[in-house]
Amino acid sequence: TFEDREITLAKEEVNANYKRSKSRATTAHDDYVKSTLFGESRAGVSKEVKTDIILALTKNDLEELYNTYFNSSKMIVTLFGDLTKNEAEEIALDIKKNIPNKKIKGEKSFTEIPNKSGNFLNKYDFEQVNLNIYCPAPQLASDDFYAMNLISMILSGSRGRLHLAVRGTNNLAYFAFPQYDYSENFGSFNLYSQTSIDKKDELTQVMVNEFTKLMNEDVPIEEINSAIDETVKMMKAMLNDNSLPYYITYYESIGFGYDYIDRISEIYKKITPAQIREVANKYFKDQAVIISEPDDNVELMVE
Repeated sequence: TFEDREITLAKEEVNANYKRSKSRATTAHDDYVKSTLFGESRAGVSKEVKTDIILALTKNDLEELYNTYFNSSKMIVTLFGDLTKNEAEEIALDIKKNIPNKKIKGEKSFTEIPNKSGNFLNKYDFEQVNLNIYCPAPQLASDDFYAMNLISMILSGSRGRLHLAVRGTNNLAYFAFPQYDYSENFGSFNLYSQTSIDKKDELTQVMVNEFTKLMNEDVPIEEINSAIDETVKMMKAMLNDNSLPYYITYYESIGFGYDYIDRISEIYKKITPAQIREVANKYFKDQAVIISEPDDNVELMVE
């Protein structure tokens, strides 16, 4: 059951977070991106509408949602510490008995990124320009998955292609990074950056050009190996007694295996430049360039 006071406090926090978010350009831009990609579908719902839905939920609604979705027919319990196998099994079984052991009643529905191409422009009341370039991408079980993930590594980080293109040789953006989102039924690849209005056009061209180079040119083996080594170094730097169980559980749950971090080099160094170029050509031809920029009423501080 849910206490009335608990529900009230949670709703107050949700509403306060939404009101604060209205002063951020990223909120308006995110809403525009969702509406552009997903239209009237559930995935295209704005932050305001989502907030209204949450605030309208009753105690009965919450209890029904809990009873419908907080179920599991199987689970992964990861324990890290000075434990014997028998002790770990005992703790895991004790946790399992407190989780309802039944299938979720709700029907599954999956988000799909449409194959959209073209430029989409939004005018808003903020100075900074927000830019996304969306492409379709392979789902988790696809044969193309690891090559696409390697492309993300090549573009990522302070030594990655995207940062060097927009910051290393010029000063086109405040920041820029790639994002590969995936699940068993979903995949999208996105380049995101933020800049000023005077640098918008050049930044857009430079980011599009990074896709073009991946489609037309082989990535040198040395660059591939460097990107993989940097990824391994970064991931191992994040690991400690608190975070290790989380990562082990996550990678095991999506089918990578609990020892995925130890096998990153082995997995990705088998991928060839030809495979990278093939996957880039398969997925990067459709590009939705989505831009939010200041309208004529915005007083620019940076010109």
